[in-house]
Amino acid sequence: MELRRAEYERLQRTDAEKAEQESSLAARTKTFADSVKHVFIEMSDDPAELPMFLLVLRIYTRCVKFHAIYRLNCYCHYLLKKLT
Repeated sequence: MELRRAEYERLQRTDAEKAEQESSLAARTKTFADSVKHVFIEMSDDPAELPMFLLVLRIYTRCVKFHAIYRLNCYCHYLLKKLT
């Protein structure tokens, strides 16, 4: 029983340390960078393709903003229906 209690306490400390590390600014920045790396297309080494790359980024950011606004509008309509 004593060994189980010690193991449980060790696991709790380990989980608390891991949660603290994951909530740090460095960990959040790394997570964001990893997700952005998988979302955007890879930029070519050819400087002639830079305008197309920037165009794709501009289109993508507009789509993300539009999607966020659409979700907000849907939520507002949901709340209005719920209140009436």
